[in-house]
Amino acid sequence: MRVVAVKTLKKYIEVFPKAKQSILSWYEEAEKANWNSPNELKEQYHHSSIVSEKRVVFNIHGNSFRLAVDIEFRLKIIFVVWDSFTIRQNGH
Repeated sequence: MRVVAVKTLKKYIEVFPKAKQSILSWYEEAEKANWNSPNELKEQYHHSSIVSEKRVVFNIHGNSFRLAVDIEFRLKIIFVVWDSFTIRQNGH
């Protein structure tokens, strides 16, 4: 898969430095992935939430943070969504 908006991930890391290693690990795994459907994604990320056909929310850093992305499975592209509510420390 190709992850688009890597700058957005860097912004997340600036805002949430505690999640840096988890975000970088997610990025590396996502780049290596070859998901064709939400079901295939769920096989690897059991605790992810499939919000719609394209929107997925990943639990990051032991479920302390959530990362929302839009995925075009056919095109093999992941768009990182920048929204102050999509990655946040739970409880804040």
